[in-house]
Amino acid sequence: MQLAIRLTTFATLSAFALPASAYKVDQEDGTITLVSVADFDKCATQVYNGDACLEALKAYVEKKPKEAFQAGKHARLQFQHWVAIPFFAKAFAKAAPEAECKDEDVGMAVVSALSLPTDNPNVALGRKVAEQCFAQVQPKLVSETADGTASYYRANACPLLAEKKVAAPECEPKKPVVEAPKPTAVDLLKGVDAKQLATDPSSARVYRSRRGEELLLMRTKPGTRELVLLKFKGITGPWNGRVLVAIERPGGRGKDYVTSSDQREWTVVSERDGYMDAYAKGVKETISLYEVPLDRGLKDRPSPSDVSAEFGSKPSAPTTKR
Repeated sequence: MQLAIRLTTFATLSAFALPASAYKVDQEDGTITLVSVADFDKCATQVYNGDACLEALKAYVEKKPKEAFQAGKHARLQFQHWVAIPFFAKAFAKAAPEAECKDEDVGMAVVSALSLPTDNPNVALGRKVAEQCFAQVQPKLVSETADGTASYYRANACPLLAEKKVAAPECEPKKPVVEAPKPTAVDLLKGVDAKQLATDPSSARVYRSRRGEELLLMRTKPGTRELVLLKFKGITGPWNGRVLVAIERPGGRGKDYVTSSDQREWTVVSERDGYMDAYAKGVKETISLYEVPLDRGLKDRPSPSDVSAEFGSKPSAPTTKR
């Protein structure tokens, strides 16, 4: 007895010259009739409305349930893999033969079904087939959990694996990563004596504010511990004329110079997009600074050696070649 299902529009089908041997189309009411499972492949590749072919396959299997497994294999080939799950579930309604559970199409359909949103009815069918064929599909179920993008799949597959007491590392709750606390400026500068630091005269810099306040800067000698020496001049407060040792730390689109004061971190200078702001202890207002070029030949332009002298250091003597 031929099985048929009506298409929504007969015009879609009549536009194609379809081989009579593939399936039959009722020219009066526009219904598709599959005469074999193999005809489904021809229908799916020749008819624009492939969903109609799928519905015809479902109707065919309702009348011939013994062909449900083969129908599933053909559906998996022509559509997304999970489309085959209802056919496999019907084929395994009474029992799931080991040989059929080993079929690659079954494993692909199960994984695809379990990758759907949890409330999709095909997820439950996929889980049922997975349970029936668990011994055969278990390796694939576990390996697929490693896919970092398969959040739906893990949500559906991991509970099943847990019930079966099968370990899957990706299903284990992620332990929070506890990072070791980074050392603070207080830690890094503990015991550092500015007088004992070898400096690099070529790194000397001078910055001034519109009010005449100055900040001198010099780095430690290359090859030694990387620190920055700072010295304010012409300010009020306890840091006037005092050499501060700071660390340089990236910050936003610039950097900060951070020192230790009263056993806590103190950001002495923030540099952002070339603008310098200083925050001196005892000075309530922010000190906005601009760089002063170093040149002994011009008035009010100190040289690198002048800055070195401010820090109690002198340029290294040139090496004499022999």
